[in-house]
Amino acid sequence: MTDHHEILEGRIPKQAYAIINPLQDSCRYPFKHLAGVGLAYKLAKALYEDTHFFAEDFLDLVSLGTVADIAPLTGENRILTKHGLDELNKRTRLGLNALMEVSGLSGKEISSGHIGYILGPRINAMGRVGSPQKAVELLLTEDEAASIRLAKLLDTENRNRQKIESRILDDALSKVEREVNFKHHRVIVLASEDWHPGVIGIVASRLVERYYRPTILISLDGKFGKGSGRSIEKFHLFEYLLRCKDLLIGFGGHESACGITIEKARIDEFKDLINLEASKEMREDVLKPKLDVDMDMPLNMLNESVINELASLGPFGEENPRPILASRNLIVKDGPRQIGKSGFKMWVTDNRVTCEAISFGRNNLEIPKLGSDVDLAYTPSLNKWQGLESIQLELHDIR
Repeated sequence: MTDHHEILEGRIPKQAYAIINPLQDSCRYPFKHLAGVGLAYKLAKALYEDTHFFAEDFLDLVSLGTVADIAPLTGENRILTKHGLDELNKRTRLGLNALMEVSGLSGKEISSGHIGYILGPRINAMGRVGSPQKAVELLLTEDEAASIRLAKLLDTENRNRQKIESRILDDALSKVEREVNFKHHRVIVLASEDWHPGVIGIVASRLVERYYRPTILISLDGKFGKGSGRSIEKFHLFEYLLRCKDLLIGFGGHESACGITIEKARIDEFKDLINLEASKEMREDVLKPKLDVDMDMPLNMLNESVINELASLGPFGEENPRPILASRNLIVKDGPRQIGKSGFKMWVTDNRVTCEAISFGRNNLEIPKLGSDVDLAYTPSLNKWQGLESIQLELHDIR
């Protein structure tokens, strides 16, 4: 068997013929953070040696699984993802090609961002609210009609997942207001009988984004609950679960995410204990999100060559984020005007060049007024529209 999660003492299956997990104390493999799909690829590559099969033919799936599993895109993961994206962009796998079409990615060069925000969620939705077997069929099918039918099914189930997620998020936000005291609760722990267990991990991530607190949500079914957690920087979620293991039926995960099984009657006790443990070592400044700016860049020095050089550091994702630049003393020349539900765009200038700056609403930024003097933190990109190419600044923060 293969596995990439942290190992609990005494939890290694005795009946397994062999266990491949680089996190075992006895394992000398130098890279410890391969995703599950990366381990499967390594095993397949070893088994296929000296045969007419080529494990490299599956690198597109390796990149898909590595990014969708939010594995750190460093070391071997980054290398496998980079070569996997090259394979993915050949569009030779019928099912994935069909999924790209129904997702609006026809003709576009697929990046790790497209996997993380568009393709991955549609595949994962089947395991959350539908049958994961259908996603497997999509990846394996060699029938064009079947690939289109399955891709449409995944797209529909993803919309269904989004509706369920939105309802649970609204309910969880209400519970936070009623049940969480931020002076005493450094870890958010909430439970409900009305929450779908396949979606609570995503909602936990939304709460982390909003409140910047480690969050565990629990879906109750009778006397038991299944929970999913997400963490913040410098809070090793799995290690804190180890301190609470006597209250849990089972748990697993790693530094930034976890899953637990718990008796309903012990949830309050678990909430008190994990917050007590967090209060012992967790400093207040850990609960304040920080934005790491990679470098200051005068706006007039930003050009296509610089943007392409920055892009060569990809593929970007977990632990290898897109570079963030800062340009200061800019003036809002035009706009801002609203886009979508909560986003906006505007044009800024340093009196030498003018660029479009855009927020998609994920950072809850305060919209500046026309004529304002602003400092911007952003990731630059080349925006291609109707044959024209221009520099676009995707905003992370405004001062």
